[in-house]
Amino acid sequence: MDEVLASWIAMAKVVRAIRMQDVKVMCK
Repeated sequence: MDEVLASWIAMAKVVRAIRMQDVKVMCK
């Protein structure tokens, strides 16, 4: 369970980083 949770959190962080980059691009 811990490994699955850790991998899920890692995925969420990646998705969040991509969204943040998209927002920065849109702001420009």
